[in-house]
Amino acid sequence: MIGLRGILTKFRGKIWRNIKELGTINGQKCDRGKKGNDVEHVKLNLPDEQSCLDIKPLLSICRNLAVPQAAELLCREMQQLADLLTECQKGYQKAEYCLARRKLEEIEAFSKLIGLPVLERVARDVQNCIDFYDSVALSATMSRLLRMGEQSLTAIWDLQDRMH
Repeated sequence: MIGLRGILTKFRGKIWRNIKELGTINGQKCDRGKKGNDVEHVKLNLPDEQSCLDIKPLLSICRNLAVPQAAELLCREMQQLADLLTECQKGYQKAEYCLARRKLEEIEAFSKLIGLPVLERVARDVQNCIDFYDSVALSATMSRLLRMGEQSLTAIWDLQDRMH
């Protein structure tokens, strides 16, 4: 659980650092070219797409387990998903697209198994971007994959909290 909490904190920290830097260049306010027109407000449109958790696959997996064993199973599932997302992101950042694609296939299969249809679809979209060598779309869909991954982990985490 410590590793997962650290991953979620890292994602949130990265988003807030980017937000803080939006209205500045090298720590100074941006100038639009005319004197006195400094940027004071930056409109920020953050994507707001909700992760969808289909509870039926998880319930079928946990049906014959006691609450502590089911909670332990959910914890392992969350850790596995977090590890897959991290390895996929590393492959993408190093431009090792074969590695990233393998991890994306695992994320897609894993998402289907535990009931995360949106994450499954986004993983497939990222694979398509790799296949078509579309670097702009790859960057956008990879960011979306990481957002959906974080939201999926949070959804499973919330489910685990409700089990106690």
